[in-house]
Amino acid sequence: MEIEECKQISILDVASRLGISFKQVSSRVYEHPEHDSFRIFSTTNTFKWFSRDIQGDVID
Repeated sequence: MEIEECKQISILDVASRLGISFKQVSSRVYEHPEHDSFRIFSTTNTFKWFSRDIQGDVID
């Protein structure tokens, strides 16, 4: 599978397969229950951990 194909996989699906759950806080934003500054953005298939200034996509 090529990198661009992998980036099309839902980041929420990857988190779920790894046993990590997120709660939906708006129509497009999901939050980690133990780290409220860790967010997943479903429209861009990206994440950001605001308190640590870490961000990326399904591959990062």
